[in-house]
Amino acid sequence: MESLVQSLKKLHSGKLFVFSFLLLIFLPRIVQKGMFGDGLLYAAIARNLAEGKGSWWTPYFSSSYWLENIPEYYYENPPLMLWFQSLYFKVVGDYWWTEKSFGVILFIINVLMLRWVWKTYFYNDPQKAKYWFVLPLFWNFQPISPWGNVNNMMDNMLLTFCLAAIAFTFQGIHVSKVVNIKALSAAAIMVFLGLMVKGPVALYPMALPVVYWWIKRSPSLMLSVSSSAFILGGSILCFVCMLYFIPEALEYFQAYWNQRLKAVITGSRNDMKLMGWDRFYILGQLAIQILPATFIAVVSFFVAKANKIKLPYQAALIFVIMGFGATLPILASTKQSGIYLIPGLPMFSIAALMYSLPAIDVQFNKSFFTTYKTQINTLWVGLLLIGVISTYANFGKKGREQGIIADLEQIKSMIPQNSYISVCDTMMHDFVIHTYMQRMNHYELKPISDSSQYLMTNHLCDSLEILRLTNYENWTVQDLDYFKIYRKK
Repeated sequence: MESLVQSLKKLHSGKLFVFSFLLLIFLPRIVQKGMFGDGLLYAAIARNLAEGKGSWWTPYFSSSYWLENIPEYYYENPPLMLWFQSLYFKVVGDYWWTEKSFGVILFIINVLMLRWVWKTYFYNDPQKAKYWFVLPLFWNFQPISPWGNVNNMMDNMLLTFCLAAIAFTFQGIHVSKVVNIKALSAAAIMVFLGLMVKGPVALYPMALPVVYWWIKRSPSLMLSVSSSAFILGGSILCFVCMLYFIPEALEYFQAYWNQRLKAVITGSRNDMKLMGWDRFYILGQLAIQILPATFIAVVSFFVAKANKIKLPYQAALIFVIMGFGATLPILASTKQSGIYLIPGLPMFSIAALMYSLPAIDVQFNKSFFTTYKTQINTLWVGLLLIGVISTYANFGKKGREQGIIADLEQIKSMIPQNSYISVCDTMMHDFVIHTYMQRMNHYELKPISDSSQYLMTNHLCDSLEILRLTNYENWTVQDLDYFKIYRKK
């Protein structure tokens, strides 16, 4: 018993709490079956690519894509994350948890990236650098961040490269006494890789040298502008060289421009219609996401003032500006979502933590935390155990779309993989049904025809279509919880 008490005393209370909290909000959710449609889409395409369906420059989802006038190959986003995930599928295999474990690895990498950015900025201030462990906590106070982490979003990998670019840029202009070209070159490569994951939003780190000069007046304006131009030019040069030397890449990005980017700007597609004041939607989403960290920063302001502690306005402002640099360009888009904030939100997390750090430091140094350290650590170990037990209890359970998942598990024994299934028009345009069918059972959906071997309906189909199906002769009918399955005898 005494040795256990001594072990508890040795544990770092802050790190133990953050680790326990992150495990509790992350692992029990990611180990459940079910995922947001976009994440299923990316996983299905990556799995198909691992199985030889499609190619690196022609990613394949199915021949019955749910968007009208869209070809069977996927050109909605750049392909880099699909490549990484397809390689992961090749190594691990095709299981329901493959993309889930990929998400766990990416989450850990992004925590390490946050640590890298924080420690690089405070390279000469060990007292502040040691508080890096609080940053993942602030990051996950933003609701969309933990949600994105468990749903296989491309934005999670985009965040990886954006944070790497920012860390390299700080090494180039902040750590070095003279501008470090090698570090800035690495930053340019990271921006290029970000472009290859999710497109133009990856460019925002290139603004850091100019923002840094504006706040710090260091290095000189000429060097700062040159550094930003170097990062931008280097990333674009990598991109142009790729298009020049790889004809398939040029074809891919021409399709990406025509199918996606141009439509995002002009609003020429049915799913991209935000105009006028509606384009400020993203700012409302930003306000919601940063509210918890802002509240903590405000409380910290009063704590710091009460203790007559100077607040790091300049340092925090650098990251606030960078956060807006990642967010404001989204106003130009006719399609917006809180998901699009993921690559820039950690900038606000870093700013809030910097602003809150003096107050946090005061609290950590109070005698209460040393006097009752054993009891506090016991509480956090309890929280950790709750997270572990919850993860074990939730593993493999159905999370979202439980009816669809349960039926698809039964349908596997009724309809072979890689089959075409006819569905009503409403189901044909249902994003969620398409992605679950393809990801879980390799099914492709198609409109109803007389040549159909398998038919499927649900509550979304209108009565006339159902009547048409049930008038067919020689069909076996199977009622499930969510679907009704028709098979030719």
